[in-house]
Amino acid sequence: MIKRRYCLIFGLSLWIFTGLVLYNSAAATDSLYVYFGSVNDTIYNVHPGDTVNMNVYFMCSAGAYVADIRLPLVTNDSYISADLANTRGSLYYPFTQWDDASFLATWEGSPPNPSGYHSRSFLGFADIGGSPNPWMHLLTPTRALVWPVVVTNSTAFGGMTIEPFRQPAPWYMSAGDTLGGPGYEIVVHLPRFYLINPPVYHVDIWYGKVDGSPVYARIGDTTSIAVYAQTSYDAFISRFHLCLGTQDSYIDSAWCGEVSYEFDSTSCRSPQHSPPNAAGWSSISFLGYTGSANPYFHSSYPVKIGSIKILAINDSALVNDTIAALAAGVNSVLGVSYVRDSLGGNPYTLFQHFSPIFFHLNRPESCDYIPGDFNNDGELVGGDVTYGVRFFKGLCDLPPFRCYNDSTDNMFFSPGDITGNCELQANDITRLVFYFKGTATISYCPWTPPRSR
Repeated sequence: MIKRRYCLIFGLSLWIFTGLVLYNSAAATDSLYVYFGSVNDTIYNVHPGDTVNMNVYFMCSAGAYVADIRLPLVTNDSYISADLANTRGSLYYPFTQWDDASFLATWEGSPPNPSGYHSRSFLGFADIGGSPNPWMHLLTPTRALVWPVVVTNSTAFGGMTIEPFRQPAPWYMSAGDTLGGPGYEIVVHLPRFYLINPPVYHVDIWYGKVDGSPVYARIGDTTSIAVYAQTSYDAFISRFHLCLGTQDSYIDSAWCGEVSYEFDSTSCRSPQHSPPNAAGWSSISFLGYTGSANPYFHSSYPVKIGSIKILAINDSALVNDTIAALAAGVNSVLGVSYVRDSLGGNPYTLFQHFSPIFFHLNRPESCDYIPGDFNNDGELVGGDVTYGVRFFKGLCDLPPFRCYNDSTDNMFFSPGDITGNCELQANDITRLVFYFKGTATISYCPWTPPRSR
């Protein structure tokens, strides 16, 4: 009897030990990939004193479901003079849905960092037993943070490609699932900077989106093109002339929209065609002045100063096309875009950035769907639960169906949102299960209602 008990206990212990080893081995193969700046190892062209707003992309391996994270960014004091993430950083899904997610206020020196380095950490936690706190399970690189840093004013490194960041120590960062399992490996990709020499006092203008992603425009409808401005550390602007060019084959007309910055005076010039613009192009000019009340415009990060409205042509052949339909324009009197300093002197060097346009159908046609129809076959049945579970496990893709969400200026898989929060989350599957059990109702995103609503 003693031998049998001993064998039983030993066998059970061996089974548990083997299971833990296999579990740990499986978990150890899963990783969280973090890309600062871009996923393509792009080298940033920067000037001394620039504020660089780095997008931070996250991607999970197939078995990584992250619900808590500590992520530090270690900066080299020789190249980076400040980390502004705690005051000017931005959070995106899924961190906007977590119980707690923020940049720490402390910018730590040495220790814990090596001499000559500082670091700031991002911390996040989601109570996955609650709602609506989704795991981070991103199978393609997805922007979830914007992390701004300030480049040193020194010109000593002009013309050099530098590495302003250092890999954080493994013990100083972590990512887990909050279920007590082993943590995931974090693989961090850091960008390099090229310091332009000599330094140029300059201004950046963005038409559309600062990250360069497409602006969504419904064919035959009006779309707002946001305009953002950012200055180098020593640029102070008193006069804007911004001339946006639009391609006639895709844009029917353009006019000035709302003004977001408190200028002393503004004006909008009538559209002009070819000439002075190139054949097939038109332009619209905006003028903004600052004076005694607002002596200059100066910002080390992108600030929305206004918008340009465009009317997309009503051509169904454009649907699902992404086209570079915006460019620099020309005005017959004012010339090209320019910005001048607070004393009315010579123009600053101006860098203009233009988002492409993604054309899609008007809302009635693009939002004919059944809430909860995950496989988009026109029926709401139990198979939609199966399809949704497979999607969140990374075993299948969503059907190629999207609606335009005015509130976010993005396309959205509306059939999958049945909680009505305009986001696609794992708890939509939970709600769908309860719906089929008769204990829950289905809601739809109010920004992308079905055609029948």
